[in-house]
Amino acid sequence: MGLFDWVRERVLSSEFIRNVLTLLSGTLVAQVVSFGLYPVLGYLYSPEEFGVVGIFVALVATFAVGANGGYEVAVMLPKDDRGSIRLVWICLGIGMVVVGIVGTLFGLLGEILLGWFDVIELWRYWWLLPFSLLLECIQQPLRTLLNRLKFYRVLSYGKVVQALGNVFLSVYLGWLGWGFEGLIFGFVLGQLGSTLVLGYSGVKWLLEVGYWPSWEELLGEGWLYREFPMYSLWATWLNTFSRQLPFFLLAPFFGKSAAGFYEMATRILNKPYGLLSRSIAEVFYEKATKAKDKGLDALGAITWGTFQSLFLLGLPGLIIVSAVGPWLFSFVFGDEWLMAGVYARWLMPWVFLMFIVSPLSYLIDIQMRLRFLLFYNIGLFVVRLLTLYVGGLYFGDVFTIQLYGLGGFLMVGFHLLFLLKIGGVLGNSGKDIA
Repeated sequence: MGLFDWVRERVLSSEFIRNVLTLLSGTLVAQVVSFGLYPVLGYLYSPEEFGVVGIFVALVATFAVGANGGYEVAVMLPKDDRGSIRLVWICLGIGMVVVGIVGTLFGLLGEILLGWFDVIELWRYWWLLPFSLLLECIQQPLRTLLNRLKFYRVLSYGKVVQALGNVFLSVYLGWLGWGFEGLIFGFVLGQLGSTLVLGYSGVKWLLEVGYWPSWEELLGEGWLYREFPMYSLWATWLNTFSRQLPFFLLAPFFGKSAAGFYEMATRILNKPYGLLSRSIAEVFYEKATKAKDKGLDALGAITWGTFQSLFLLGLPGLIIVSAVGPWLFSFVFGDEWLMAGVYARWLMPWVFLMFIVSPLSYLIDIQMRLRFLLFYNIGLFVVRLLTLYVGGLYFGDVFTIQLYGLGGFLMVGFHLLFLLKIGGVLGNSGKDIA
């Protein structure tokens, strides 16, 4: 069999691969273009300005986790579309309430909070935080619904609009002489564009179905998936909040520049990995949900195949950044960003494992192992908080990043082993996996 025949039969004939490529095809050019403009952002904005926007995004991400009550992940699971529609309405209803509460509290107490983080300049734009949160509340359940419906092209278009809108607006506003405001407005307007793309397709499909659930049906569906707000919500919130801890603690301990170096390092590391990981995750969730009904061997086969693909895709980045990360950052972004490359070198092993774990983590929802997820994320939060706080009190910023990266690597490694176990890989000798 020739190489072309092997590619055609083993790769292009795979529905899983075709769906991943569909998600990647639309976003790849956009991500390459936006990634190529990052050196321009590095020259237009200072590390301090990146630190300010990093804290803004961290606040949005932290609030967004609980904004839909945790039900947004469950939208994939009902056997009929009407169940998913009920969960979407539940998510949106909870989201509107949460946005109102967060907006009110932040309007009253936000100045104190931002002062503690040493980013009081953000106070002029405090209203952007609840607006950005509102966009996330709308996007989160819609992304899962469109994934369930296999509207991969729409998901791809949404990513294109968000990526290009974010970076082009940030570059344009920076060229006009804006400071950190340019990065923040670029981020929020990119969100808005993506929300409009997803919202148009989602609303159009809902109108075509024409199903409007009653209050009794909504309450029944919410009760059926009650474990998501009981366990998954808190677990996911702890995980997200612990990932934002560097922004909240580096600035008070080491200054906004340290937070800016961390923001740039994680942006560069997560851009290519995030593109691949999210595309694979969305397809894996849909395929693994169906494979579970066929038995552990079928689930194990798709889990093992996905793990192998993720490992091979992520390995080159791990080798390159670990070897020459500081030199690369200094060469591409300028000498003032050398420290961002140092941070990236020590964060890279953790980012590599996270790249593998993120798509596979949907096994937790599929297998309903939400209680484990809660206790794991409590442990992860404690490890991250201790490494950052102890490092901030007694050591310098580089050693603190080393501690943080090591703690994250060990915890995520343990998580990966658990996912392989419940995914039918470890402890399953089925021939489909081998």
